[in-house]
Amino acid sequence: MSNDMALTVGAPPLVDLTQIPTVDLKRQLASAIGITAQTLARLAAIWAELEARGEDLSALRGGLMSYLPLIAAGRLDPELVVRCAGQAMLLKAASELTLADQRALLERGAPLVEVNDGAISERRVSVEQLTVHDMRRVFAGDRIRPAAEQVQMIGARPRVQSTRGMIVKVKLTREEYDKVRKLAAERGTHVPTLARQIILDATK
Repeated sequence: MSNDMALTVGAPPLVDLTQIPTVDLKRQLASAIGITAQTLARLAAIWAELEARGEDLSALRGGLMSYLPLIAAGRLDPELVVRCAGQAMLLKAASELTLADQRALLERGAPLVEVNDGAISERRVSVEQLTVHDMRRVFAGDRIRPAAEQVQMIGARPRVQSTRGMIVKVKLTREEYDKVRKLAAERGTHVPTLARQIILDATK
């Protein structure tokens, strides 16, 4: 039997994670993330020093290493890079924010407004769970869009309808649009068709 096999056979069994309390698992996970983030911060400092010495580091750019210059420049929180690894679009958007805003996303999640049947609600979403659609709503260049501003975005979205060769722009609130959509469903038609018919009836 080889030494490797002997080590494998004699190795202690893996810890049964199902027996560990949830709070302890979360603490271990947070600790591991912290260690990884500290490692990235250290690597970023080394990267910055090597660049200052005129070293060519182009061969090392790839994966997490590609974010070291941004971390070194104070534009990306290393923990954000760890938690959102592989989400290039999200990290690019986050790099426009201040480190304080990035830390707020990590600690409290992103404020996300949703409208269902005319009712507006707000929830916090973990930064790593943000979809592309969510990012467009949450990120506003170099700042996080507040809930009130998101409500305005949703409520003031223009609806464009066409009739008799003309383009008519109509601003509807979400509640108004939902009513039109419900009426269209009751009549077995689509919203644009219903809107066109309403306009035609009004011009007769």
